[in-house]
Amino acid sequence: MKAIIKNKSQKKKFIKSVVAESISLLLKEAENNYLKHPGRSNSYIKMLWNLVKKYKIKLTDDQKLSFCKKCLAYWMHNETVKVAFNSKLNAFCFICSKCGYKKIIRKK
Repeated sequence: MKAIIKNKSQKKKFIKSVVAESISLLLKEAENNYLKHPGRSNSYIKMLWNLVKKYKIKLTDDQKLSFCKKCLAYWMHNETVKVAFNSKLNAFCFICSKCGYKKIIRKK
């Protein structure tokens, strides 16, 4: 399937849409393969992160909460990430069990 691209801005939009689609596929594959092959899931996340950096794609909130930004490990609840509620800050705290990175999300 060949798309007809007339100018540079259309080309950029097309590339970004294809990359965003592949990012969602990589996240699904990381989720599906985590129990059998955790190393493979982490490599999917590394590929995803390289695409995000190269094409400057903005991730959705759900996508941001699916992996550690510091060590690029896939976050599986109660296995690689601990979730706690901080009542002083009125926020959820996600703590990576591999590197100790803390991500705080304020509750609105």
